[in-house]
Amino acid sequence: MISIQALLAANHCEILFMTIKELLTQGTQILTAAGHENARRDAQVLLMHMLDIERSILYAYPEREVTPEQAILFLQLIERRKLDEPIAYLIGHREFYGHDFFVDKRVLIPRPETELLVEAALIAIRQKFSSGQTPIVADIGTGSGAIPVTLALEETRLPYLYACDISTDALQVARLNCQQQHVEALPREGLGNRLIHRAHARGTYHAIHGGELAFHRGVLVQLDHLEHAHELVQLLGDLLDRR
Repeated sequence: MISIQALLAANHCEILFMTIKELLTQGTQILTAAGHENARRDAQVLLMHMLDIERSILYAYPEREVTPEQAILFLQLIERRKLDEPIAYLIGHREFYGHDFFVDKRVLIPRPETELLVEAALIAIRQKFSSGQTPIVADIGTGSGAIPVTLALEETRLPYLYACDISTDALQVARLNCQQQHVEALPREGLGNRLIHRAHARGTYHAIHGGELAFHRGVLVQLDHLEHAHELVQLLGDLLDRR
């Protein structure tokens, strides 16, 4: 088996005639040798990403040739995966609640289990609407913004969603996901802990704590009364005054 190092050092002629099938086999063998249980699946995902093709094309045209540049890029991704770098970081996105979110090393990868938190939030939000109240929702430690963006997409009656994170890098990712999903949301830096402390001090809030599901960071806070909306305004800016 040709090593990745040898392929990267090779000139174009030596890898000119590699096919999809050969490249997929090569990547699968490398990951299998490294002890990855889902080696073939991971190799398929990385190859589809690198070639920008659907899985059906992967199966239908195994003899299609790839360029030397494509082969090298794929094997570089395989090498990173061999070192246990998450697939989501390698391909730059992750599906969450049926929506596609950009992710990179600046944020934690949304986990499937966190969708349970979204389900619980949607139930609570819709109960408020059914009782004639308009809930105010804030996501503390928003990271990629997957939770508030998903809530905005799934419950369009919400007039405002607030997202906070102490990380400027994370907020950049959250803003990007808002733009990509056509959701107008304004993450603000450094206010999450203050919001949590103020909500606890007031004692009139409804919180869904993610625990392990939210990496011990995320708290979804829903404040019940308008005066607490003013508290949010004080902490997060004059968003409500701009309506």
